[in-house]
Amino acid sequence: MEEEIFSKPYVVSRKFNESREDIVEYSVDMFGYIQAERYKQKIRNYLDTLPEYYTAYPECPHLATKSRKYQ
Repeated sequence: MEEEIFSKPYVVSRKFNESREDIVEYSVDMFGYIQAERYKQKIRNYLDTLPEYYTAYPECPHLATKSRKYQ
């Protein structure tokens, strides 16, 4: 019997996208294109698994949100 995995959608902020671009740009400058692509893929992999495994990440109650929950 297959176990159903509860999936929760996620939203990334504009700041996140800017930071991700900065990481890739910095990585190209410091470590080269191939390593920068590895970092980029690693970030993408974390985002892909986030909806299924969001409970593995702790809540951040100090961040103000509408629902008062932020993981």
